[in-house]
Amino acid sequence: MTVIGFCVLFWGINQYQAKQEQNKYQYSDSPIQHRQEILQQFKILRAFETGDSVTYSELIKLPNNSMDDQNFKSLVSSTLHHNIDPLIPFKLPDAVLVQWSEAYVQQLRDARRNKACALITSPSHNKDITQVQNVISKSTQQKTIQAITAVLKHKQTSVPYDENFAKSQWSEISKDLRSEFGDDIWLLHDIDGENPKSCDVIIRSLDVMLSRPTLQQQSAALRLFFKQHDSLVIF
Repeated sequence: MTVIGFCVLFWGINQYQAKQEQNKYQYSDSPIQHRQEILQQFKILRAFETGDSVTYSELIKLPNNSMDDQNFKSLVSSTLHHNIDPLIPFKLPDAVLVQWSEAYVQQLRDARRNKACALITSPSHNKDITQVQNVISKSTQQKTIQAITAVLKHKQTSVPYDENFAKSQWSEISKDLRSEFGDDIWLLHDIDGENPKSCDVIIRSLDVMLSRPTLQQQSAALRLFFKQHDSLVIF
């Protein structure tokens, strides 16, 4: 065999071995890469990059879990929910709670406009994130991500809460709502959003709470409201 022939043969063997090695890693890495792509579809993940870097480092390891797409999405959704939801409303400073509430009411407005209010108000955290992203605008998504970042950055072990003061605020708020909605005020508790008007009642209620004269009055009413309403939507 000539030197050139030997070199060609040697090159061919090396190429074959390299291809086999590449295929081996493609086969083993592909499922992880696929789950990484799914993880990045969750936009509120961005809030953890600056809001809670320790938890973020754990979240980005989730694709290493071997499971099918649906179970992986459920894992990510429940993990995000678990790291945010317990903070609302009793572990947030007043100003952050107001910021969160403003983002939430904007989600509701977008959903109302798209006739999909139940997608936001219903308590299930394992929702189709694509549907949620299609219902709320990009600006609302960004506002929500900023609010979650603040929630994560400024979370506290607990905050002072005077339930009697909160109830006194709600007593005044409910008078305004009853004069506007009459007996339909009960729709405030229609968290499944089965009645389209419930979205109007919830939005108006939040508007009234956010228009209270002082930050203390706003936050007191909001804490009582969010004590009974799950406001976190994973997307």
